[in-house]
Amino acid sequence: MNRLLPGQPLYRILVTDDQLDNRILLARFLQRLGLDVQEATSGAEAVQKWQTWHPHLIWMDIRMVGMTGYEAMQQIRALEQQSQPGYCTPIIAITAQAYEEDRHRALTSGFTDFVTKPFEITTIFQQLTMHLGLQYQYGEAIDLHSNSTFSAANLKDEQPVLTPQSLQVMSPEWVAALHQAALNCSSLEVENLISQIPPQYDTLAQGLKRLVHEFEFEGIMHLSEQN
Repeated sequence: MNRLLPGQPLYRILVTDDQLDNRILLARFLQRLGLDVQEATSGAEAVQKWQTWHPHLIWMDIRMVGMTGYEAMQQIRALEQQSQPGYCTPIIAITAQAYEEDRHRALTSGFTDFVTKPFEITTIFQQLTMHLGLQYQYGEAIDLHSNSTFSAANLKDEQPVLTPQSLQVMSPEWVAALHQAALNCSSLEVENLISQIPPQYDTLAQGLKRLVHEFEFEGIMHLSEQN
């Protein structure tokens, strides 16, 4: 797992999304990276936390029930002009839509940047570097396709190494469901499937849990590929 280089400020990051699964997934990854993270479940809560907690950067889903990400961003921008003229908190728009008109609207309405989900880990790193200047210490690189064995970076040697054969104790339907959950980057779906693993296969369960906690959905997809 990559982490921040020592000696950098402890940045406050706000993750705003009304979808629990998406919110927890990103917040958990940022916390493990070494950042101070809070969550907001709505646009209104994001505005309130901007006023009281003063995050250095905000991830904002643009399509939320009630106050949308656009409305929350615009309220924050208006408050900034009142209290900190000339300063704009980096607010990154998040959406499942990859249409160019969505990107154009977001960037011209006041968002700092725009990403689509599910997004790659490298996208998160790039955004944090671009807008906060963060630097990282990188773990050992993983080549998912050069070997049938996969283990998350920086895991201890004694932790289980999983192979595609490790999943053969489960039904093909279960493996297919796991693959789809990983494709969706859904930690809750993966964890629900892990809970169905019989106790005698605890090594498999613990190995998959570590991959989820390390945000390694690509690794889970590699393990669960069915020919």
